[in-house]
Amino acid sequence: MAQILLVQVVRDAGPVFMSLVNYQVPVWSVVFGGVLLAEPLPPSLLLAMALILAGVALSQLGALSRLFRRG
Repeated sequence: MAQILLVQVVRDAGPVFMSLVNYQVPVWSVVFGGVLLAEPLPPSLLLAMALILAGVALSQLGALSRLFRRG
């Protein structure tokens, strides 16, 4: 089932999007560490997360605009 889902995401979003998913791993690690383990989140860490998400969003502006125009 996971393989079918992966193929569908690649078809819909493209292979570039799938390669950008790896940039989100540190973001989710920090979120889960803060929420589940009550780890402290210093401002520099939150700034780094914002930069990562901004970079992913910037690289996907065209895809995001097509996605929201279609829906």
